[in-house]
Formats: sequence, C-alpha cells, structure tokens
Amino acid sequence: MKVNCLLSGLVWLIGPLVLIIFWHKRTKAPFFPALIAIPVCFAVFFFAGVIRSDSAGGNAILYYIRNGLLYGVLEEGSKFLVFRFLLSEYATAKNAVTYSIGHGGFEALGAAFSCFELIGKGTASPYILPMNLWSFAQGALSCISLTVIIVYGIRKGRSRFTLPAAVALHAFSNATAGIFITPVAVGIRTVLTAGECFAAYRLEKNSSKVR
Repeated sequence: MKVNCLLSGLVWLIGPLVLIIFWHKRTKAPFFPALIAIPVCFAVFFFAGVIRSDSAGGNAILYYIRNGLLYGVLEEGSKFLVFRFLLSEYATAKNAVTYSIGHGGFEALGAAFSCFELIGKGTASPYILPMNLWSFAQGALSCISLTVIIVYGIRKGRSRFTLPAAVALHAFSNATAGIFITPVAVGIRTVLTAGECFAAYRLEKNSSKVR
C-alpha cells in the first residue's frame, strides 16, 4: 500500500512534466502560457478558498452544486480573461493546451501531497493507484478540452456560448464527484470528458477549415 501511495503521488508530480515536454516537442508550443497559468491558478484557488462555503444547511447535494459552480466560474472565467486580455496573441488551440497543462500542474501539487500523506497511515483505498491514474488523465483531458473551447469562442466571437458551456460542464463534473457513489461518478465523468474532447476537436477542426 505504501508503494501505491508513493506511485500515486508521483503520477501527479511527474505527469504534468511529461505532458508539457511531450507537447512542446510535438508542436514547438512555447512554455510561456503554462508559466502564466501557475500564478493565475494560485490567485483563483486562494480567492475560491476565501469565499467557499462549507455549509449548505445540511443539504449535501446543494453543497456540491454550489461549490462546483464556484470553481467552474472562477477557473473557466480566469481562462477566458487571460486569453482575452493577457495572452490575446497566444489565443490558439496549441497554446490553450499548454496553458491547461500549467493549470493542471498547479492543481496536481495538492493531489500529490495528499497521496504522500497517506503513506504509512493504512487508510488508503486499495484502488488508490488506478483511481489516481484515471483522475489525472480525466482531469487533464477535461481541462485541455474546456480551455480549447474557450479559446475557440474568443477567436470566433462566440464566447457568449462557449464560456457558459465550459462553466456548466466544469461545475457539473465537480458536483458529480460528491453527489454520486464513486463507480457512478467515474462513469459520468468519463462520458462527460469524452464529450468535451469531441466537442473541442470538432470546433477546432471546423475552425481550421475556415479561411
């Protein structure tokens, strides 16, 4: 079990590095968007932690929906603001992927330390390694897809549709993890992420056809 906890933590620590190196070598995308994502995420999660409510009048479903919406608005909203105003010259799908890896890498630090803290405690699930492998892959694909959708909306002047859609998908995915039992939540989030990936792919493919 100790080994599984260690490996789970390493997945979160090493995974983003592997992704960013692979993506850079494949596309020659600059690292700059990923570096910008880190301080932006720090500010977003700090602000979210300040205003987050741990009480919903005893209604667990309302609690998860409300906090899911909070992070959906702040995370996807921050991506929109960054690419609309700060990284407007980098508003391409290629750079959206790079930014997403930086965003996910910041989030991965907390997950890694959580896994390391379980070493030697004997409280970890026997499925900790496969679950963390799935969580890392699902989280990375979802973050990338939603960011690509947001950047597409900025380029095409359709943010009034793409931004609310990204926020809603993010919020629903977050809430699902708390509302449903794990097998059901995994199934829902897997299907949801597959849909996000397909939507991002189709939008970007159609965009590239327009001259």
